[in-house]
Amino acid sequence: MGKYTISDKVIIQIINNIGTEVDGVDKIIKTRVTEIGKGIKVDVDVCIELGKQIVDVSEEVQKSIKTNLEKMTHLNVHTVNVYVKMLIKK
Repeated sequence: MGKYTISDKVIIQIINNIGTEVDGVDKIIKTRVTEIGKGIKVDVDVCIELGKQIVDVSEEVQKSIKTNLEKMTHLNVHTVNVYVKMLIKK
């Protein structure tokens, strides 16, 4: 078999789709992916709906991105950092 490559743009699209599916996330503002050894680090800036538990939503975003991204791409996700940049009133 040969090699395969997944572009950073595709990885970012996957991360954004996963992140916005989490209850309480209004939108993803910015996503950054950094290669670290044999894996990646993900940094995500999010807007959370006002009234939602910020810590709970952030932890769910971390868990969901790590689990689903690893499942879909077989990449080793070392870290997912979530930065809450704004609260949105719904």
